[in-house]
Amino acid sequence: MNKKRILVLTILTSVFVVFTAVTALAVSKRTDDVKAVTGNFEFYRESMRKASTKKQKDAIGEIVLRKSEKVGSIGYWKRDILMILGELPKDQKRLEIEEAKSIIKEKMNKDNIIDSYEDVISSFDAIAGAPDHVGGSGIGYKMYFLDDEQTEAIICSDICSFTYIKFGENDENTSVERIEY
Repeated sequence: MNKKRILVLTILTSVFVVFTAVTALAVSKRTDDVKAVTGNFEFYRESMRKASTKKQKDAIGEIVLRKSEKVGSIGYWKRDILMILGELPKDQKRLEIEEAKSIIKEKMNKDNIIDSYEDVISSFDAIAGAPDHVGGSGIGYKMYFLDDEQTEAIICSDICSFTYIKFGENDENTSVERIEY
């Protein structure tokens, strides 16, 4: 084989390898998106199945269409739907920032590491009933609003990161603080 043919084959092989890697990455990301959308669909579908009245179904339908700048990702409004279905009381207490910080600190081990993210979320849910919004694509999160006006929230990412956020009038972040542990 001459040098020119070897060079062309090398270049074509390199292009194929890069194309394959990029395609695999795109497919894996797309798979995460499909899993997230499918999970959301399953939650809404199950909620509609549980809804016993047209009023409940209409209210759930409105929530499905809700858009908020505060949550710019794939997800579902769990707390509101559970209230519509009567699975949470309409006056369910909300989590407070000091309670959240206390729970996070309580769940740390002697090395200042949280052993179980699920234990923190279970403790938050014991107070708030459920997160307001569950979402994400690839890395999921749970958002707990600290007030009914949705001016403050705690976002708990599935990688065991906790963030306290304050929102302004147009849903923009006015303050973001990582909750240290």
